Amino acid sequence: PHQSPCLPQPQDAEGSSHLFQQVLDTCSALAHRVAVLENDKVAQQLEIVKLKARVKKLEKLNKAEIYNIYLDHSSKVLSMQEDDTKVREAVEVVTTVKLMTEVVTATATQVPAASTPIRAAKPKTLTITVAPAV
Repeated sequence: PHQSPCLPQPQDAEGSSHLFQQVLDTCSALAHRVAVLENDKVAQQLEIVKLKARVKKLEKLNKAEIYNIYLDHSSKVLSMQEDDTKVREAVEVVTTVKLMTEVVTATATQVPAASTPIRAAKPKTLTITVAPAV
């Protein structure tokens, strides 16, 4: 006997149509999801580029700040050395003054008293004669 091809029953055709629509909806949803993920990926890549640029900028600023701190430290060290020079000069002046004072004091105390009596000088009398007024 000869078999006739299976013709879909009206119910089966309706079920297949429904299943086909579900597959299309799922495919559409997945395609939309892929598009959203690709947009997110592009946005994240852009954010990464911006952040890398910001990091480079901050690194440059940080280097400049460190350089300025180094320069500031150097100038402080130099000013401390200048201050040290001024302090040394002041110490030299004070030391010199102390030495001079010690020399004067030592010289004054080393003068011995005279061992020979010194006689008082006799006062000389001065005679003044007044002439009569004419």
